[in-house]
Amino acid sequence: MQLCRFGYAEKIMPEAEYANFKKGDTICGAFDFPNTIKCVETWDENDFATYTEFVDKAKKLDEKFCSAIHQDDGTVKVKEWFIEALDVDENGNLLEKFGFDFAEGRYTVDFGTGTGSETAYSLEDAMKKAEAGIAYTQKDIRILDETERSPWSTDPEPVVAILPWYGVKAGEDDEVVQGFGEYGFYGPWQKSDN
Repeated sequence: MQLCRFGYAEKIMPEAEYANFKKGDTICGAFDFPNTIKCVETWDENDFATYTEFVDKAKKLDEKFCSAIHQDDGTVKVKEWFIEALDVDENGNLLEKFGFDFAEGRYTVDFGTGTGSETAYSLEDAMKKAEAGIAYTQKDIRILDETERSPWSTDPEPVVAILPWYGVKAGEDDEVVQGFGEYGFYGPWQKSDN
């Protein structure tokens, strides 16, 4: 029988361990102890005609996103949402896993080029990716919190931080994150208050 599962795994780890964290480590990484995977929903083969149909349904359940929250005690709480499809026998034993997807990261890095963006689990990670991806685009780099985005809302996009572009040569008193000589520079981060 084919089963589909939608759930998450989470782990609290020291900042030093998180520095080496790779997507999926809470579920299939080689940590010192096994993680408890929590299933939110399980469906069998009669509930959906195709795995794609299941994926579409699971992704719409409360719009879950993978996240990493840096805490005051020097640890990071990581939660990764996933969807998977399995073949099991009549006793529920795994025969084969034939589909697996992670949810997107909570934050989107929008480089303003229209050619693509990146996702990240934490605001700190998103800011690092933004700075690593700086190019001479003459556009602000924005970070959006996807948990605040609503497809039916008329509110502005949920921008939580901006790496602003200034199309002038940096002055002596300007704080420069990345300069492009007389053509302009990226200034310091501006974060929203909420």
